Amino acid sequence: MPALAMGQTTSTTGRRGLVLATVLLAVFAINLDVTIVNVALPDLGRELNASTRDLQWIVDGYNLAFAALVLAAGSLGDRFGRRPALLVGLAGFAATSGVGAAVGSPAALITVRFVMGAFAAMIYPTTLSVINNVFPDRAERAKAIGLWGAVTGLGVAFGPVTGGFLLAHFSWPSVFIALVPVSLLGAILTFAFVPESSNPAEAHVDVPGLVASSAAIGSLVYTIIEAPGRGWGSVPTLVGFAITAALIMSFIVLEYRSSDPMIDVSLFRTPPG
Repeated sequence: MPALAMGQTTSTTGRRGLVLATVLLAVFAINLDVTIVNVALPDLGRELNASTRDLQWIVDGYNLAFAALVLAAGSLGDRFGRRPALLVGLAGFAATSGVGAAVGSPAALITVRFVMGAFAAMIYPTTLSVINNVFPDRAERAKAIGLWGAVTGLGVAFGPVTGGFLLAHFSWPSVFIALVPVSLLGAILTFAFVPESSNPAEAHVDVPGLVASSAAIGSLVYTIIEAPGRGWGSVPTLVGFAITAALIMSFIVLEYRSSDPMIDVSLFRTPPG
């Protein structure tokens, strides 16, 4: 019996390791894309006749969609299934990366980047939820989250290096094509090793909260992106921040009144200690 128990423990530990490797690969891919495209901007400007503003939105479209949708996507994944959310996110990310390599205009590439950001928003919070589910032990979970954070940083740091290497040997589509096999491998590993988990008892979706949170984050990120060109004290920038503040207040009120909120805002009134 002790030998059998040890074998089961080893098997469980090995499977947890495979799950962790899978989510780390997924989070590496989407964070690599945050910076890998930056190196290709001069080539994109020449070959797609992209203006400076076009190039800015080729980069920021991904970040804006990612930031605006990450909270809503994480909430939906937790309620309806983290494994399918991760599968759809990785498959969609691979598909849109492939499309990005084939487009021939700045407008099309900007659109693709927004869609890529939306799929990345499905992946990022889901990886953390999977870790929390697979590692119930607090010490093991802390180590796994530490690795998750480290790989997130590595993805951002390796983006320019990877992009520079690819552009030294290939043309600009290579920075998108390179993400396809990585994402597909992540989807295959997710299908093979990541267990299903969700909160089926909480099937209700807080639609007003999802919309308000996405609008608030999107408004804030958009205003910050546009502020350097418009001026931090300009009327459009100040209006943008005012709209963001109003949306945040609306979100708080909606969550406070909701019977099944995304976030229990009453927790913020609890003093630390």
